[in-house]
Amino acid sequence: MNRFVRSKLSCTCCDKIYQAPMPSRPIHRGRPGPGLLAHILVSKYADHLPLYRQSQIFAREKVEIDRSTLAGWVGASARLLEPLADATSEHVRKGQAGFADDTTVQVQAPNTGKTKTGRFWAYVRDERPWQGGVSPAVHYLYSPSREGKYPTEHLKTYKGWMHADGYAGFNKHPEHEDIAKWYSSDFDPNTPDTDELKLEVLKLAKKWKPRKSKK
Repeated sequence: MNRFVRSKLSCTCCDKIYQAPMPSRPIHRGRPGPGLLAHILVSKYADHLPLYRQSQIFAREKVEIDRSTLAGWVGASARLLEPLADATSEHVRKGQAGFADDTTVQVQAPNTGKTKTGRFWAYVRDERPWQGGVSPAVHYLYSPSREGKYPTEHLKTYKGWMHADGYAGFNKHPEHEDIAKWYSSDFDPNTPDTDELKLEVLKLAKKWKPRKSKK
């Protein structure tokens, strides 16, 4: 625990009272430091420890922090991390090839007392299998449903190859074509209208094995 001592001093000439300012804090006029906020976020999102359990753990150590207070700190921390999320998104979209998928998540439905199904979309840039020199990254985005307009909006500035499953929503963007479906579908080389380039890619993909990244 850090204890800040801010002495108040009075000027004998003008009778004004002066006090040293508080050190810079992550949350304006907030008490938690960066270490505590990082611990709460990692516990919640990496270790799947709900805030009410974290509150109970703190209470065992004689530190009373209400769950609502923790929730406020999490929200403020999320706003602080928005520039990092934007930078991650830009980094992912600069890749020549990317990977996309989605999964369901249960979220609270306001004023109903029930939950509803939302979607998390994961967009990945990982060039390690072909010895790429950039750092891998994943950008998560949320949508209330699986409508195709959401991945279309997410990928509107992306220029490259996007590996995805056969979900038709990825095909709504006029300038995108997912390529995972080439590999997962059966094809007949003797079909007259078969795209020769796709056939060559499929043949290579069935032979290709990723190399281990050098550490």
